[in-house]
Amino acid sequence: MKKIYTLVVTLAAFITQAQTNFENISLSTYFDGSDLSGTDDGSGNYTSEYMEGDLSFSTTWNNSWSYWSGGWAFSNLIDSTLEVASQTYHSFSTGVYSGDNFAIGKSGSEIIVNGVANFSTIQVCNTSYAAHSMTNGDAFGKQFTGEDWFKLTIEGYNGSTSTGTVSVFLADSSNSTPTILDTWKEVDLSSLGAVTKLTFDLTSSDVGDWGMNTPDFFALDNVMFDITTNTKEITKTNLTLYPNPAGSVINIPVGIERLDVYSTKGDIVLSQLNPVNSVDISSLKTGVYLVKAINNTGISTTMLTIK
Repeated sequence: MKKIYTLVVTLAAFITQAQTNFENISLSTYFDGSDLSGTDDGSGNYTSEYMEGDLSFSTTWNNSWSYWSGGWAFSNLIDSTLEVASQTYHSFSTGVYSGDNFAIGKSGSEIIVNGVANFSTIQVCNTSYAAHSMTNGDAFGKQFTGEDWFKLTIEGYNGSTSTGTVSVFLADSSNSTPTILDTWKEVDLSSLGAVTKLTFDLTSSDVGDWGMNTPDFFALDNVMFDITTNTKEITKTNLTLYPNPAGSVINIPVGIERLDVYSTKGDIVLSQLNPVNSVDISSLKTGVYLVKAINNTGISTTMLTIK
């Protein structure tokens, strides 16, 4: 019993202080919702949701016009050569900040918190599309000179109240020639305090009759945060799973909205929204895991042994 108790305490510490780095997404190249896996609103907009820990990232694909119209895309593509234009889903760097995947955001992208969180840092970078446009100019955007700039502003909200903003230049005019960010840059968000969501906005010195001419994209990785309050109170009873120990499938109670399985290191190794009756765990290795389930009454947890 002592060993199990120690394991639960260790896992709880990891779950409270968390990192989102998009490694739980299975990607061949990128995801932008064009596979129509999201929910159709009846007007051709398909919206899907990716949840990692207590953070939610939505993706909207407009099938009427065949383009990624809002939220986030996810990618593992890199291009720092600037040899090809319109590389929307490529990070303009020599590598991913950590792991294999990262997110691509645009103006209006949001991170929604399941509760209240204090964000510490994020990593941001230009996309190859934006970098190519600023470096060479294209049909829409000008070639940047020493007076031009491209800025990302992150605003925190607690409910409907703004907690402040933090800005970072993805291209600046501090030199006679523009400095275009070509590596991952850490941004300190601690000044935003306790928030329920983050919003992202891009602005540029290159503005035309129809708005900003610079491609409206940036890359995001390694979101560090602490959950201070969860929207669900932790229930006093344990989650009931069977069989336990389990082989390839576990049976679960009805009414679960989200089920997360954590490794002993505190990493989410399996996550499902609205699972029904059973969950396939055949992809998990033999060992001990923490399972967390959320429903309309709260959060319940239990230890799971896979044999």
